[in-house]
Amino acid sequence: MKAAAGFSIAVVLAGVWIGVAPFVVGYAPGSGSPLTGAVSMSVGMGLAVALAGLIGLVGFSGGRLGELQRALQNLSLAERDKVAADIEAKESTTGSKDPSIRLEPAAMDEDDSAPHDTEAKLQALVERVLQDYHNTGSQSSRG
Repeated sequence: MKAAAGFSIAVVLAGVWIGVAPFVVGYAPGSGSPLTGAVSMSVGMGLAVALAGLIGLVGFSGGRLGELQRALQNLSLAERDKVAADIEAKESTTGSKDPSIRLEPAAMDEDDSAPHDTEAKLQALVERVLQDYHNTGSQSSRG
């Protein structure tokens, strides 16, 4: 993966060199003179090569950002699994349910008297459990 980024950067630098080389080495005509076909072609090719390198670098960076986003989502799921395992372990050792975790009855909609979306309620419960878990963990680490 690092090789792809390094290669893209090398291509950009090569393109820049191709574009500016006629001016650096003195091949281009002096100031005020029109550019020759060879110099124009060198500048154009340098821009094309540098642009190709930039496209590769942006594509590589986008892929890495996607991997990072997926990793963060997986970390979040792993953290939720850890919290659930900790709660189960705590309940099995104490033999009682944690009173801070209460399942409340489903709220009813005003218009159709049906329970709210189960997935949304589950998400809210998980968020509350995570918040309580983090609060409990931070308080115990301070003591």
